[in-house]
Amino acid sequence: MKKNLLVIFTIISVTAIYLFVQNNDKSAIIETENSGELDYQHDVTGKKVAKKNETLSVSDDKLEHSRHPTLEEVESAKIPYEGDWCIRGVDLSKQDLLFAKQESKDWAEKRSNIWLNRQDFKGDYTNNKNAEMLEPYREMNKDDLLEISYQDDRYAMITAIQRKDISWEIRNKFANRLLILGDTTMSLFQLVTNEVVEVRLAFAKTEKVTPDIKQRLINILSYVSYGISRYDSMPLIQYVSTMRHDKIFGEKLDPNHVLSAQDYEQIKVNVQDIARQIDELRSKENLIPISDIDVPNIANYDFQRSVSILYLEYGQIMDRLQDLNLETGPSLERSNCVKRYVELFG
Repeated sequence: MKKNLLVIFTIISVTAIYLFVQNNDKSAIIETENSGELDYQHDVTGKKVAKKNETLSVSDDKLEHSRHPTLEEVESAKIPYEGDWCIRGVDLSKQDLLFAKQESKDWAEKRSNIWLNRQDFKGDYTNNKNAEMLEPYREMNKDDLLEISYQDDRYAMITAIQRKDISWEIRNKFANRLLILGDTTMSLFQLVTNEVVEVRLAFAKTEKVTPDIKQRLINILSYVSYGISRYDSMPLIQYVSTMRHDKIFGEKLDPNHVLSAQDYEQIKVNVQDIARQIDELRSKENLIPISDIDVPNIANYDFQRSVSILYLEYGQIMDRLQDLNLETGPSLERSNCVKRYVELFG
């Protein structure tokens, strides 16, 4: 019973912070059709996140500081989608912005970043990206859902992991299967949640960091790092959220205090082992290696966006996780793009 309560708390808290990070797009600068001027919007605290005259620089010396740029001037300052842009709501034209949003939606589906719509505390249903794909499975009979899940129906497995009437063991099984199929978000969410719950239960008994607890922390960070290697920020968001809201992980299990340089090297080895084991299993099913699966360009921009928002909300924690940087894949460092986000919206 205690484990079930911990599981429910973990899923609710982590899902909430994930959806906040994904939906609180502080880069969503609004272009007002009537005036042709850039406007600003507010974040959840009511704080202005961008000022009209700070969103871009126009090179025309004749422009007066007191005058807002015209729509034509704004469009001419945009960066092509194929170029080196950073903040989509600022850098891209309207047409490219729509294209980027569709690419982002497709990339979310490809990595199983699909969450069931749920009621919030006001009784209103959320409108999660791609959630309509799971609607046929939401109220499906449990036995029917399991039957098609075991037939490798991705949406069925993604739904099963989020349904309370599916056992924890079966959810873990589906998570591992999704990982083999190339999915990362929902599979790693489940596997990280499983380790987090086990750590909480173990620490409640011992109130000290045992070798088993330390190993589970290494497992968690290995999953997080594997997600990063595949340009999936979900495991990172999940872990940062756990560190921020759980004293056990934020204080007693701060990796900078618990783990050694050798442990971090082991995490990097574990990431390679995860990829190797996945490829071995995929090979038996005549599936291409995981590294041959195309990662679209939008993946890097979406990752940078998530990392930037994490720095805005949890900068100190992010600074403490720099040892998780891998030799390949995206970085957790304060890149120029991240710095730009923080400067513009901080």
